[in-house]
Amino acid sequence: MGLNLPVSEKDFQHQNQARTTIQAAARSPAKNAGWTAYAALRPPVCWALYLMKDLAKLEDEVHNEETFILFLEALAADRLDEEEHEKASPSNPYGRGRNGWEHETIGQYLDASAAWANSSINGLPLMPKEVNPWKRMAQILHAGKIYE
Repeated sequence: MGLNLPVSEKDFQHQNQARTTIQAAARSPAKNAGWTAYAALRPPVCWALYLMKDLAKLEDEVHNEETFILFLEALAADRLDEEEHEKASPSNPYGRGRNGWEHETIGQYLDASAAWANSSINGLPLMPKEVNPWKRMAQILHAGKIYE
């Protein structure tokens, strides 16, 4: 189980450098500084996960804290990518963005995540409730991306 990606020492160093840079950029007052830092570094492991563009597959692979963090990084990169593309070429304000994000603000996103979590607290007809808390969290955050 897991992502089974080969991680060399160099990849690990890139990943740690990327995290540090993104965290510093997130504290920056400049809008989208995190994405700019992330795009400039393109750490092999995180960037490869992001390029997969298959958040559902990454969500399915979540089983512990480490795989949850990888999912969270890919979800964040997906959102930052959408923000950059929306800035360059805005999509219809009444529909989803380029990467499928339904919500423009963090408040709307968290509200949608909480609404989906409440709706699925006992599972859904075709989706039994996940017992692994890391995977359940990934499901909630991923659903918040598209839930209205």
